[in-house]
Order: sequence, then structure tokens, then C-alpha cells
Amino acid sequence: MKSCRLYIFVTFILAFITSCSSSQDKTFSRVNVDQYYRETGVLKYFLPTQPSWANVSQIYGCKRSGVVQFLNLKNISSSFGLTYLESLQLQYTYNYELAKAEELAGKKASPTAEEKLFFKAFDSIKAGNFIFKTPSFKRVNFILVDSFQTDMKSLRELMGSASMYEGRPVFFSQCLKRSELIKLLKENSIPLGGARILSLEILSPYDLELNLTGIEEINLSGVFQKDQKIHIYYQRKKPENIKGKFILKKQ
Repeated sequence: MKSCRLYIFVTFILAFITSCSSSQDKTFSRVNVDQYYRETGVLKYFLPTQPSWANVSQIYGCKRSGVVQFLNLKNISSSFGLTYLESLQLQYTYNYELAKAEELAGKKASPTAEEKLFFKAFDSIKAGNFIFKTPSFKRVNFILVDSFQTDMKSLRELMGSASMYEGRPVFFSQCLKRSELIKLLKENSIPLGGARILSLEILSPYDLELNLTGIEEINLSGVFQKDQKIHIYYQRKKPENIKGKFILKKQ
């Protein structure tokens, strides 16, 4: 009988020790460093990533090849005091550098790598090194490339017209990333000398006052100077998500 009681007692003690060990393992389980680093770092400056099935232009309906990481412009402005344009430039630079890094590595960047790229882009913006350099010309010819996608011949003709010599051209796309837009223009023999490039990475669901609208848009009044005249060249209907003061030039 004594040996039986001793056996039961030992069994109970072993079960208790195992239970405590299991509980400690759960409490002190190994942390996913990448996840922790992201969540305590730049997470508040990132909006949730769009699922691939929703990665479609709200205006042109085109399926995009890659997802853009939209930034929380309100939090960025609050933390760093950046203007609307500087915040857009930060998003533009970050996404451009992220795409380059992932292409070079051949895989998706880790959260720690994303954080380093974010602050690298931030340092560039604070130093005044913008990928998109705002033209100093008094007239800007803002060309909606997506509206010419089915008629690139008309775009070539437009670029050879007298009006194009009166201002600096800016090629803009809501369907293509920067590298894709440059490739498209080159493949269709569109002259790029002196032109500026703006692609879908510049779009934001925030308006000029940094209110979250939920609609991808860009306000040209916040991008260009007040004394500049913006002429928008396009075919078909004007996209409603381009805001600001400008002159429409339907082709």
C-alpha cells in the first residue's frame, strides 16, 4: 500500500513539474524578431497593405503588377512635420527603393529591411533628394499616359506639337509603377528628354488637408507652385481623383 501511495505521489509531482514547464514555455516562447521590430517601429506610418485582388486602378480599372505600400500621411506629418508634398515624396521614394531592393534580393523584404528602407527614404527627403523633381517652368504639361494606352500614336504626335515646347512635360500613370512607365514610353518611342515621371506610387488615400478619404488621389495644388500653370492632357474622360487647380486639354 505504501509503495502504491508513493507511486501516486511521484506521478503527481512529475505531472505538476511538466505542467509548469509547459506554462513557462508558452509565457517565454521565442519572439518573432521581425514581427516585433515592425510592430514597435514604423507600423503606425503604414496603412494596411491592399490584397492583390483589390490592386486595381479605381479610375481606369487596370490590374497593377505590384502592390504599393500607402503611408499614413497624417501620422507622418504629426511625427516629422512633413508637408503634403514631402509626405508623398517619402511614399514615392520608399516604394521605389523597396521595389529595387526586392528585385535585387529576389524575394520579399523582411519587416526589419522595410524599416531600414523607410528611414533611408526619410533621410533622403529631409536632405531634399527627391526622385520626382518639381519643374521650375511656369507652365507644366501634365500628361495622363493611361488615357493614351490604346492610342500611343496620338501621344507621340502630342509630344511633337508646339504646345509641348511651351512647358515642361510630366508623364503620369495610375496603372504603372515608375520603372514600368519609363519602359512603356521608351518602347513606344516617346521622347523623355527633360521630362518628369510620376507613377502610381505617388497616389494617396489622403487629401491635401490630410483627411483620409479612402480614394486614391493626388492634389496638384499641393505638388506644384501656386504661380505655375498646370495643363492636363488626356483622352476620354478626366479622372475625378486628380484634384487642384489646372487647365484641361482634351485630345
